[in-house]
Amino acid sequence: MNHPTPADLLNELLLAEQQNAAHQAIQASVFISGLSARDAVLVRRMAEESRAHCAWLTEQILRLGGSPAPRAPTPQAAEMNFQELGYVRPRLIRSHEALIATYARAAEQLGGDPLAARVVAQIQARHRATLEALQGLGAAPAARAG
Repeated sequence: MNHPTPADLLNELLLAEQQNAAHQAIQASVFISGLSARDAVLVRRMAEESRAHCAWLTEQILRLGGSPAPRAPTPQAAEMNFQELGYVRPRLIRSHEALIATYARAAEQLGGDPLAARVVAQIQARHRATLEALQGLGAAPAARAG
């Protein structure tokens, strides 16, 4: 059984970051009402953080002598077009939960490279904080309006 190298594990995380639903929401024509303006600020911050995470992961992949995998586009952004951002929030939550689980699996296997493990732990902690913020936004806009 072949064990993935640290660079392989980091490439898996890089792909997961690139497919982060926050990027998809930013690329889509999501409707942002006054009720979801706060949500939009968080989603923009999520996308910016994810871009930074991609840079950190790429730096580690290169340090380990690996080559960053090509970016894999995701067509799911189209599903978010013309939806109220508040209704997209559950999808963002599910995506972030899956991303955190992906980081947890990789972290278990990165013990041999303390620097990469530290970067992964830092990114995972940021994702957990973001998930808490997402969950704290509350219900869909119609439910919050009352």
